[in-house]
Amino acid sequence: MKKLLLISGLCLIVWGFCNAQDNKSISSIKPVEGAVLLYCGGDLVDLILIHFDAVDSHFIEHYTNGVRTWFIIITKMVIQSESGVNYKGSGFTKYWVYPDATVHYQINGDDGSHYIGSFSLNDETDEIEFSKAICTGN
Repeated sequence: MKKLLLISGLCLIVWGFCNAQDNKSISSIKPVEGAVLLYCGGDLVDLILIHFDAVDSHFIEHYTNGVRTWFIIITKMVIQSESGVNYKGSGFTKYWVYPDATVHYQINGDDGSHYIGSFSLNDETDEIEFSKAICTGN
């Protein structure tokens, strides 16, 4: 009886693995490129340009019936901005349906500044709509 249950369990695991090929999530580390606009009180105070060779990000992609339905990009960085401030921070981007994304970030500058923000982004039109832009510190 134990052998039958073990064989049945293995068959279910193998069937589930084979059946999941069209419905799966893939995790990988990839380079990213982009920009983070740092706003304070409605004013643009700094710009961080992220180059392919500067930051690696953790990508999680989900597929349903062989079609990518959403993906997440998780980024941690230490990078210098256009104004010369060194920033350390993290970002989280989720694409529900490409090219529309939601971006959340938290960034600390070596000048004492601290930025927390979130915005919606369309990668094809470059339209950005901020839902939150908070700054504290310097």
